[in-house]
Amino acid sequence: MNRWQFSIGTGNFGRHFDVYAFRPTTSGLEVGTRLLLEKLTEDQEADIREPTIRLTHEEAQALFDELHRNGFRPTHQVDEAGALKATERHLADLQRLLGLAEDAPPIKIIRES
Repeated sequence: MNRWQFSIGTGNFGRHFDVYAFRPTTSGLEVGTRLLLEKLTEDQEADIREPTIRLTHEEAQALFDELHRNGFRPTHQVDEAGALKATERHLADLQRLLGLAEDAPPIKIIRES
């Protein structure tokens, strides 16, 4: 079976986003239409077993990529560049301490008799 594909467009002058889900089939195109919501009683809430939509890893990645293309980013982002610089500084310090850096002072080995 073909994978779900996604397209996102802005609506109402950027006030909302329209999400389209579709996948080609041998007989045409399957298109996701309106999402139906049902009210559940408190007893029924504990019995939710089926997801709203089930995606493969590749389909979830395609949805993420489409969201990213439309400007969405994770709320919390790790400062990878800052973390990498801190690691590089730490390694440079270790290299100097071990005498492995080009600008490291010469190490004198003193043997006690």
